[in-house]
Parts: sequence; structure tokens; C-alpha cells
Amino acid sequence: MIPKRIDEIKKEDVDSLVANEVSEGRTMDYKQALPDGTESGRKEFLADVSSFANASGGDLLYGVEEKRDLNGKPTGVPSAANGIRTNNAEAEILRLENMIRTGIEPRIHGLRCARIDGFVSGPVFLVRVPRSLVAPHMIRFGDSRFYSRTSAGKYPLDVGEIRSAFTASQSLAERIRSFRAERIARISSRDIAFNMCDTAMLVLHVVPLESMDPASQIDIAQFEYRRSPVPPLYAGSGWNSRFNPDGYATYDGDSATRKVRTYLQVFRTGIIEAVEASLFRPENGIPGIPFIAVEQELLKGVHNSTRLLQDLGLNLPFFVLITLVGVRGLVGLFGSGWAPGSPIDRDIVQLPDVTLSESGTTPDALLRPAFDALWQVMGYDKCRNYNEKGEWYDASRPR
Repeated sequence: MIPKRIDEIKKEDVDSLVANEVSEGRTMDYKQALPDGTESGRKEFLADVSSFANASGGDLLYGVEEKRDLNGKPTGVPSAANGIRTNNAEAEILRLENMIRTGIEPRIHGLRCARIDGFVSGPVFLVRVPRSLVAPHMIRFGDSRFYSRTSAGKYPLDVGEIRSAFTASQSLAERIRSFRAERIARISSRDIAFNMCDTAMLVLHVVPLESMDPASQIDIAQFEYRRSPVPPLYAGSGWNSRFNPDGYATYDGDSATRKVRTYLQVFRTGIIEAVEASLFRPENGIPGIPFIAVEQELLKGVHNSTRLLQDLGLNLPFFVLITLVGVRGLVGLFGSGWAPGSPIDRDIVQLPDVTLSESGTTPDALLRPAFDALWQVMGYDKCRNYNEKGEWYDASRPR
């Protein structure tokens, strides 16, 4: 795999593979031509893609020729990168993506296709396949088989290997649940890195699928050079930042009590945890949850967090988990304090998990199921802050 983000790869990176005779292997495969529309061509393409996803991930490069041995067989060593002659490169990318989408099950999250321009005959096409944590992936074409990959190339999985792959995949949901349960327990008992205010709290976790890999680590030191670190939820203008044993955090506090009221922690695995302890405050004498302010902060927090994770090079999907802590007895506040709903009957409320799996999905659309559930916890039918187009807006203000 080329050690760069896909949108940073240029012609010179491909030329370097040829000049240095970087051979095919577990994470790299060269193809002279794009897959054709025949049954064998589609099957070969889907087997290549799924084998990378079921193993360590990798790059498929189309438009690169290989050296041949005395018998005319390809050796896996690149000899030239001339690209592929085409009248419509974007249409070819859409064709590849459509074949993958309809031909592999379950869907491979984080897979990307790109063109690299500047070659003699046309662009080189790159299909970057991430290592999947929801493997095994099966091709839904021809014999519907499972493939994996070694340094010698792809091979079909046997029954025992398929069973082992399913067992490993099933533990993913349990790892996410365990992470959330542990962090909520620590936050509830204030067993965390910050001296939090003694009030009810809003907790947001954004968990990249890649962070569930024990080997997943991001370079925390790079935050030293970031011009605009992500602020915590509901932060004032004077929020602070620091490195800490868990990674890197931004935070804001109450100067009078010397307690932290909000922080955003970026863990070394890439998981983001944001905790806010001043939004659930009494309004007009009513202790409650101001829907507008909470939803606005969550929309901003999810937008900022997902953008940061993508800047750090982490791939979709991202799991978004929202939890309310210490909220028994609180009611919903809307506008100037209207609160005809029911008080919350428990201390901890976990809203439905949502998954960001498509680039371009807006926080409005992503969070609507969670916002509906937030209102339903307090006796309403759904969130009242969406218009007929499914866009979030402040319904307490006249339009």
C-alpha cells in the first residue's frame, strides 16, 4: 500500500514504485487494464477487492504493466506505468464503485477509488481497500465465495477460516458496547482526567471503526502544529488545550469553582469523547434539557469531530453515540421554558447509535433518529425542530 492518503498520491509516487521495482504482495496489486464487463472480469475484480478487505487492506493499481518471465507470465514486478486510455475517467470510477457496491456483501466501509493523472496513455486508477473489521466479505457473483490474501496473492477461504472470520467480526459490536459502558461508568463517577462540575452531563462519543483495531494509533504530537484544534461542546471564547495521558484535549472551566464544565478528548486510538456539564441547567426555575441548545451543540460537535477524524486520515464509518448522565427528573425545555412533557425516569439515557458511513451526509440527517429519541424520552412523539425537507432549524423562532 502506498504510504500516503489517497488524495495526496501523485504521479511521482506511482513512478517510484516502478523505478524501485516494488513488487506485488499482501497489500499491493498491479493491473494493466481495468476489469471488463465479462463474467470472468467482474468476478476477478470482486475477488481482488474482497481479498484485500478480508486481509490487511491494500491498493489495486490499474494502468501499471508487469515484467514477464521466460514463459510470458507476469512476475508481480512493475515495468511501466502508462495509465489507461479512456474518454471518461469519472464514468470508469463510477462503474468500479457500482460493481463493488452490488457485488460484495456486506458493504466495505471506507473503500475509495481515485484517478492519478499525468501518464502517457491516461490516468492510473487506484482502488484503496481498507482492512475491514466487519469481515468476511463475500462476492455475490458467480460462486459466491470468500477470499483472503497472502504475499503470494488471493486465495479462497475454507470453512474453518470463514467460521473464524465471522467470530472475530461478531466481537466488534461487543467491543464498542464495552468501550461505551466503561467510559460512561468513569464519567458518572468522575473518574476521569478532568475535575467536572457536579451537574447532569451530555456525553458525545465519535468512534471510528478503525479505532477498534488494537493496532490503531494516531500521531498525537501533530496537535502541536494544528492551527485550529476542535473546541469542546458549548465552549466560551477562552477555552484551553493540552496533551494528557489519554492523548490530547480541549476544555473550558468555571473560574469561580475551578471546575471543568466541558472538554473534548481525542484518544490515541482516534476515538473522540466530548462531555458538557452546564447545558442541563434550570431555566425559569425549571431543571431541564433545553432542546434547541443541546441539538445545536451536538450538530456542531459531530460536524467538527468527523471533520477532524478525516483530517487525521481515519476512514468511515464513524459510530456516533450520545448519552445523558445524571438526568433523572429533568424535563424538556422549549422556547421560553414550555415543558409539558414527562420528567426523565432514570439517571442514564443512551440515545440510539447512528452511523456515518457515507461522505456528504449532513449532521441534520445523521442525528435525526437520536433527536427523535431525545424528545420521546420526555413524552413527545418526535423532534419538533425539522422542516418538511428534513433540515434542522430552531423551531422556537418565527421564520
